[in-house]
Amino acid sequence: MPFPSSRRGAQGFSLIELMVAISVLLIIAVIALPSFQQSIERQRLTGAAETIYADFQRARSHAIKINGDVYANFNVSASGGSADWCYGLTDLGSGVCDCDTASAASCTLDGVAYVVSGARYPGISLSASATEVEFDSLRGTVWPVGGNVGVKSESGNELHVKYHFTGRIKRCVNSGDVAGFEGC
Repeated sequence: MPFPSSRRGAQGFSLIELMVAISVLLIIAVIALPSFQQSIERQRLTGAAETIYADFQRARSHAIKINGDVYANFNVSASGGSADWCYGLTDLGSGVCDCDTASAASCTLDGVAYVVSGARYPGISLSASATEVEFDSLRGTVWPVGGNVGVKSESGNELHVKYHFTGRIKRCVNSGDVAGFEGC
């Protein structure tokens, strides 16, 4: 028996039903967007802190490996913009690496350029207690005696990478809600 052509279910969605569905999707998207942006910000903050932590570990082990000093040189712009920071690692000597100038070519480990820029982490600012950190080949000690490098998001979450003379390097959360980090 053939179906009548006036069957209502066979016509598809009405314009009103389609508009209601799109409106519901837009409301859900507007509600989810801030949470999604916060998640991206936390990932950038965590990524910056983890990169600094890993680079400090790399510098310390490289100093022991080559039986020579390795330096991490920080450049934090006075303008304070989140992308106005960088740091470089070098085994060429103290004061030769400035990641923000032409001498960035001297920011090398075993002849390979090593510079990290704040442009990789939009919305994240950096502060460092020293402009240069020395990793000594003798037992992997660190100079200055102790300090930290902090990264902070625009919403106020703040993570630190702390170093001690003995060569101990640790990550911690100073303020905010960042999972996986113990308090400072």
